Amino acid sequence: MFFRAQIFKDFNHLSKESLVFENFHNNNHRYSKLKGKTNWVIHSYVARRILSPSFSLHKRCIPFRDGKLSFVRLTNKEGKVRFFTEPFSVDKDLANEYVKGTIFTKQNLLKFYYDGEIIKTYKYKVNKR
Repeated sequence: MFFRAQIFKDFNHLSKESLVFENFHNNNHRYSKLKGKTNWVIHSYVARRILSPSFSLHKRCIPFRDGKLSFVRLTNKEGKVRFFTEPFSVDKDLANEYVKGTIFTKQNLLKFYYDGEIIKTYKYKVNKR
């Protein structure tokens, strides 16, 4: 919803606004799975690795490597998640639970895990430009 709610002028604008959104979300949104607490309250004790102010991505294309990409999502009340703009049905019994998704780029697979167990696998074609 954050990305659909506004138009970003450039990458710097996106970076600044995403930090504002992340701060607002982590300080204000409360989840039943977190016993009504915010993400910030739950995770504030974890040591964070912050990128240095001098860090920057090269403006050229980053070469693609075979490997895996993992992400964590909160399922909705129907047991579904979104990865970028794509919806995926995970499991109705896992409504409002956090799941881990991992894309295996060489095999073109997307696997969802809950509590360390594979719960769903999709074919997921990766654009390797």
